[in-house]
Amino acid sequence: MRLVPTWLRSYDRTWLPVDVTAGLTVWAVMVPQALAYAGIAGVPVQNGLYVMPLAVVGYLLLGSSRHLYVGPSATVATLSASTVALVATASTDSADYIALTFALTLMVGVIYIAGGLARMGFVSRFFARPVLEGFIVGLAVAWTRRRYPPLQMAPARWIRPAVAPVAARLRRVIWYGVLAAATPIVIILVLLIVKP
Repeated sequence: MRLVPTWLRSYDRTWLPVDVTAGLTVWAVMVPQALAYAGIAGVPVQNGLYVMPLAVVGYLLLGSSRHLYVGPSATVATLSASTVALVATASTDSADYIALTFALTLMVGVIYIAGGLARMGFVSRFFARPVLEGFIVGLAVAWTRRRYPPLQMAPARWIRPAVAPVAARLRRVIWYGVLAAATPIVIILVLLIVKP
């Protein structure tokens, strides 16, 4: 009975249809997230799908809230790529890179478990929100410069090399996909204007 989370013991079965809908919604969001963040971390994208169920089931058994879900984030993926890049060399093949990422994940997991057992959650209160936001933005800028070499040049020299590939790819854009993505945004903006 100890393996059953506290919130699950008092679960009301009438919530099941709504929870199934919520689960499918979260799944629809998490699958593309897992694929994208695996790519950011530098591992094959299918690894994101392998890891995602483990995180969800792990939180189901060990988590304390039925309102939260555990999933990948751009910050963690970027930190993983940056950390492994310090150890990896030009001769590091894909399998070794995945092994290094796996070792890093295990080490961070052990640190998280140790911190949880020691009740160290209060430490997060000492980090001011502007500091965290500045760290995340700086991390994104550093990752973008490393992934996109033209941005490492002087401003006058990188404008044309940076813009030319984008302009060339505009001809290959799937415009109905852009329309499908833009339509909900336009609807939300119109609703905000009409009924604030």
